[in-house]
Amino acid sequence: MIQRELYLKKIRPFINTDIVKVFTGIRRCGKSTMMLLVQQELLERGISKSQILSLNLESGTDERVRSLETIKEEVKKASSNLKEGQTLYIFLDEIQELPGWEILINSFLIDFKCDIYITGSNAKLLSTDLATYIAGRYITIAIYPFSFSEVVSLLKQKNRFTTPEQAFQLYLSHGGFPFLYNYDFSIEDSMTYIQDIFDSIILKDISNRNKIRDIAQLKKILLYIIANTGNTFSATSITKYLKSQNRTLSNETLYNYIEYAKEACLFNIIKRQNLQGKELLSTQGKIYLTDHGIRQGIYG
Repeated sequence: MIQRELYLKKIRPFINTDIVKVFTGIRRCGKSTMMLLVQQELLERGISKSQILSLNLESGTDERVRSLETIKEEVKKASSNLKEGQTLYIFLDEIQELPGWEILINSFLIDFKCDIYITGSNAKLLSTDLATYIAGRYITIAIYPFSFSEVVSLLKQKNRFTTPEQAFQLYLSHGGFPFLYNYDFSIEDSMTYIQDIFDSIILKDISNRNKIRDIAQLKKILLYIIANTGNTFSATSITKYLKSQNRTLSNETLYNYIEYAKEACLFNIIKRQNLQGKELLSTQGKIYLTDHGIRQGIYG
């Protein structure tokens, strides 16, 4: 497990505070591992294992995460077993899977002596709901797939490092999803894994969450944007492309789709710096993928 020091530096000042630490990022970028790294650091500081409660809300077998009440009961139980003055460290993974979670977090801050860490794959969902209930008492830390320097460090740990040039070619072709560097996958297997991540984002994080019916059209738009990543964005060019495919779409729906993909941490939108006046109201930026491996996985 690689020490992701870039993120740990951002987290450390807020450990042992009543500020909720929110880790957001694209699926499979390493948010759960960041939680493990924080837990590891707590143990190194002398915190006992009994003070740490970690729950994954995507689990299909853990009865503790079935509802708001079962989670609250688990927190009560863990808190009651602590010595006087001790803090309970609560880690809740993929919390957006549980309706009403923001009310639960607020109650923990009120009722228990605790330090809370949560993860989610939808940045807007988390920030909007948290702002409603605990405004001013949370910090969002965006987690990304591995950078090239992190990949080099991991390859050295696993004795797979040869030359910087070969490591860079590997990074260019595979992207930065951590799982791909835990095993010596073939390029075909790696691309299949990336394609599955992309399909999960479309179905779970975009379509289901935003109740989109025409998933085929959504996917066509996303594929078009991915093929043209790094180019100046133009709604007109996309609508023209759709017309050539005998499909129609309003600009409003198009902008919504792009925003949904951004909320799911699939895209990053970089705005132009030289806009003034009314130009600020138009979208004239560039769209980049959170991980370049996705484009490679789709188009080769």
